Amino acid sequence: MKRNSALFQFDDKNYQKEVEEIAIDDVYRKMVDFPKQYPKTSLPSVQNYVDAFTPHVKEGRAVICVCITTSLSGSYNSACNAKEIVCEEYHDAKITVINSLGATVSQGLAGMVHIFNPQLILIGGGVSAQQKLRSTLQQEEYFLP
Repeated sequence: MKRNSALFQFDDKNYQKEVEEIAIDDVYRKMVDFPKQYPKTSLPSVQNYVDAFTPHVKEGRAVICVCITTSLSGSYNSACNAKEIVCEEYHDAKITVINSLGATVSQGLAGMVHIFNPQLILIGGGVSAQQKLRSTLQQEEYFLP
């Protein structure tokens, strides 16, 4: 499983991967300490998805990309555009982009793993930063830490 996280801005600083570059607890602490400053997010770009899909497609691996609901983010559309770009170059690419229709996807991911047995699941958008999701998935025997 691989994450493709949204861009995050707080305190005039930009972060690519919220969990690695700024802990979620630190974000909440800053929101309390600086109540007039608001964190901002931006969806992953089409190029972010192209860069995530391409190495796996080159190796002949199928990719399932689950994005946060389209009612909250444009991540799904970015991923669909990236799929088209990658498939233009790699005609045999097997990329499935799924609109989660929700803000949490752990139950859906578990079901898809059992149905599709994919070699890669790419989680896009802000949902990829959810530590609870990562912890839940890593507890299942079919996910590697």
